[in-house]
Amino acid sequence: MGEARDMAAENAWTLHVLKMINEAWKLRLGMAQAAQGLADSELRKRADHVAARFDKQFWQAVEGCGLAVQSPAGQLYQEGMPVDPINLMDFEPEEQLFIEQVLRPVIKVQDAPEVLQRATVVLRSVRA
Repeated sequence: MGEARDMAAENAWTLHVLKMINEAWKLRLGMAQAAQGLADSELRKRADHVAARFDKQFWQAVEGCGLAVQSPAGQLYQEGMPVDPINLMDFEPEEQLFIEQVLRPVIKVQDAPEVLQRATVVLRSVRA
C-alpha cells in the first residue's frame, strides 16, 4: 500500500514539474514577443533583463532536478524524433521539413534516454 502511494506521489510530482516547465516555456516565448513590441528602449531593456534572470534561475533549477529541456527548433524533421508535429498532414510524404517552432519542449531525464515529454512542434518545408 505504501509503495503504491509513493508511486502515485512521484507521478503527481512529475506531472506538476512538467506543467511548470511548459508554462515557463510559454512565458519565455510570450515575454520575447512582448519585449519586441515595446517602443521605450529602457523599458525593453528592463523587460529583457527580468526575463533573462528568470530564465537563468528557472532552467538551472530544472537541471538541478535532474531534467534536461531541449528545443529541436531549426532541426530537420525526421521520423522517430521525440516530437509531435501539429501540421504534418499539410505536407507530402517525400517533402523535406524542418522544425520551425516549438510549442512545448522535449523534456528528458538528464544523461538518460528516457523522454518524459515529447515536443509539440510546427513544421515548415525546406523549400518554402
